[in-house]
Amino acid sequence: MNLQSIIILNAAGFILLLILTLTRKMTRTERTIEDHLFTALIQMVMVACIVEPLTFYVDAKPGAVYYWINLLGNTYLYTMILIGAYVWCIYVDFRLYKKPDRVWKKYRYFGLMGIIMELGLIANIWGGFLFYVDDKNVYHRGAFVLYVFYFYFALSAACSIFILEKYKKTHGNIVFFPIWMFMIPVFLGCLIQAFFYGVSTSWMGAAMGIVAIYMSLQNEQSYVDGLTGLYNRQYLDHAMWEIKVGEGDYYGIMMDLNFFKKINDTLGHSVGDQALKDTARILIKSVMNSADCTVFRFAGDEFIILIKAASEAAVVDLEEKIRKNAKSYSEEKNRPYEISISMGHDKYERGVDTDDTFFKKIDAAMYIDKERAHGGR
Repeated sequence: MNLQSIIILNAAGFILLLILTLTRKMTRTERTIEDHLFTALIQMVMVACIVEPLTFYVDAKPGAVYYWINLLGNTYLYTMILIGAYVWCIYVDFRLYKKPDRVWKKYRYFGLMGIIMELGLIANIWGGFLFYVDDKNVYHRGAFVLYVFYFYFALSAACSIFILEKYKKTHGNIVFFPIWMFMIPVFLGCLIQAFFYGVSTSWMGAAMGIVAIYMSLQNEQSYVDGLTGLYNRQYLDHAMWEIKVGEGDYYGIMMDLNFFKKINDTLGHSVGDQALKDTARILIKSVMNSADCTVFRFAGDEFIILIKAASEAAVVDLEEKIRKNAKSYSEEKNRPYEISISMGHDKYERGVDTDDTFFKKIDAAMYIDKERAHGGR
């Protein structure tokens, strides 16, 4: 790969991330830890897209200035592999769990490994045991550097996959955070650069991965309810279309919070919002470990679960599980209100039901239960 190709590839990666940065500045409304971690990834790769072509440009050019640019530039690039891998791991964890205290508890040894390797990079400036620049200012990569740094990179990838799979087992499937969309272009870029000396593809791959993840997160904002974290009405429409063209029997459960207006009127709307978030947690817990259930916030204090089931008995069992979880949750959390849910279900009949008729059926079934909960009022 000639210098022109290297510059074009890295410039394309830089421009991609520059456009992404400008887009985020126009649309971002809050700055969370998660947001800062994602920004750090973008900035590290943008700088690397500048530094890498520079190291290729100065390679084999005589003079002390070129020597130090070559040496320190490559030191920076390897440092970014270490920091980027670690930041990616904690970003995935924080993106899912949103608990800062987990980072130190779960990843302190992984971070310590990175610090030790960074100290090795600093020592390499004088020792040249990982890579070196010879007396003709030509960069040479040691065989050892591949095993060390790419092992750390692979370890971070495996760690992020483990984090996601563990989260899915306890919280259900995650549709809009497919980490493979980030890792595949990064992995391919690094793999090509590792085995084909003089090729520059890793940072372009990283830029493509970051853009792919951002696009997925934008989809999430369109399809996920901001208050409860459940799928919204727009995604429900998409799910209903998949049911129409799919196979198997589907049922819908319509749910509504009992006495929600009283919670809002007596305790305030912020407490009412908390009741809705509590309800979302109860529903997520109730369908946990089931790939055949999807929970939606339909409107206000109304929720819908779509369930693929072989019989109506499975739907009735789920409703009973929701009631038990709601009761135990209210007792455990000691809220100033009780989570009480009215619900009703019905089967989706392909070729007969439209979305509206199906929603009306399960809504009517729910109101039978609601009248019973409200004492016939």
